[in-house]
Amino acid sequence: MIDIFFWCFSLLMLWFIFIKPDTNKITDKTKNAEGRSVTEAEIRAFFANPDNFVEVPIETIFASLGKPGEPDDWDWGRLVYDWVRPTLRLRIITRGGVVMSVQELDPKDDSRFGTVLVNIWGNSSP
Repeated sequence: MIDIFFWCFSLLMLWFIFIKPDTNKITDKTKNAEGRSVTEAEIRAFFANPDNFVEVPIETIFASLGKPGEPDDWDWGRLVYDWVRPTLRLRIITRGGVVMSVQELDPKDDSRFGTVLVNIWGNSSP
């Protein structure tokens, strides 16, 4: 009986060590309007220029960078979108289809709200 428990426990530990779950955050495969995957450098360059996103309809941003899945619905009508790459997690907070804030988060922190490293532009408060 102890042998069975030991082997089951060992297999479980190996699974946790060597097999990583396939989550949306890890496999962000957003594509732009041309059907091409957008690189981390392109995302950073896009949000480095406020003219690309300030008072620009959200659909225009999605045409350039792709839509990163369904938004997270926060309070006060704020919708949140995250672009995730191996060394980048960039979030935009929107209200009414307009960007209110752009933040760079810790890419290793995959919690809902994440750890904000830099507030690139705007104000994220309601």
